[in-house]
Amino acid sequence: MSFRQPSVLPGFELTLGFTTFFLSAIVLLPLAALVLMTASMHWSDFVHVVLSPRAVGSYRLSFGASLLAATINLVFGFIIAWTLVRYEFPGRKLLDALIDMPFALPTAVSGIALTSVFAENGWIGRYLEPFGIKVAYTWIGVTVALTLIGMPFAVRSVQPALLEVQRELEDAAETLGASRLYVFRRII
Repeated sequence: MSFRQPSVLPGFELTLGFTTFFLSAIVLLPLAALVLMTASMHWSDFVHVVLSPRAVGSYRLSFGASLLAATINLVFGFIIAWTLVRYEFPGRKLLDALIDMPFALPTAVSGIALTSVFAENGWIGRYLEPFGIKVAYTWIGVTVALTLIGMPFAVRSVQPALLEVQRELEDAAETLGASRLYVFRRII
């Protein structure tokens, strides 16, 4: 007869089982529905659906907005990380904490908040509307949302690398006559 040690967390196995079941259902049920819906289609029907104008428009929106948001995050994420690593200024810790705000908010909450802020009667949207600039429910709004969600990842992935750069190497290069651009390209 084997003796099993009691678990440190009573009911862990049951809780893990429920969690695994429900998370699997969230992922597997839509995938099963997708497979069942497409299984009865012929290849020509499948290609017709995948290449329909609506689908192609959604691909263009997704890839275009993602590319633009990634470019914005690359540029401004580096600038923000550089500023946080290199300079001491009032409000630095507040900015550092605000960078992590999208991590704390669920994505749906962020989307609802951005929609209400940029809607025609929102805090920012009401000032953009007289100029004919519509952000909510447009590709601009999608890009703003993707940028907001991705910015913490850009900043937090660049910060450790910038902390590793030795200031002495930069100072030595500048002392030897290197331009700031050269120092940036070769040392940083």
